[in-house]
Amino acid sequence: MIFRARTVVTMDGPPIDNGAVAVAEGRIQNVGRWPEFSGPEVTDLGEVILLPGLVNAHCHLDFTALRGAIAPLRSFADWIRQINAKRRELTTEDFLASITAGFAEARRWGTTTLANIESLPALLKRLPEPPLRTWWFLGWIDVRTDATPASLGQTAMAIVRRRRQ
Repeated sequence: MIFRARTVVTMDGPPIDNGAVAVAEGRIQNVGRWPEFSGPEVTDLGEVILLPGLVNAHCHLDFTALRGAIAPLRSFADWIRQINAKRRELTTEDFLASITAGFAEARRWGTTTLANIESLPALLKRLPEPPLRTWWFLGWIDVRTDATPASLGQTAMAIVRRRRQ
């Protein structure tokens, strides 16, 4: 499959006007100017800029549901206190819905890779396979009282083992 776009950004040099990207077996095989490509399956994306997927290197998907719930505060510590207070009002189902909504929003904006900080690792057992490439990190802000370092480590290792299968 060949994708043609007005401009292709490679992150490896200057943007390519009238560019194209050849993909085979789910991998990019070639990038260059459109006139240099030929093939039966061509998708002309039109007057758009085609660029690599975005990487969100620090997010909290389970906070998605809290957007707009907290007014701007004077300090980071005040903000954390408010976030934690609001989070305590959420149910497990609210958190799962929030994570799902966060994934959908990330995908909609062109994100292909996430580094998500999670303080409720038990949620990970209930999630289907993430729709985007995701690295999970354990956060220590407002970790629930039933979560000990040992239980968090055991949960994280169980998730890693499950993902490798």
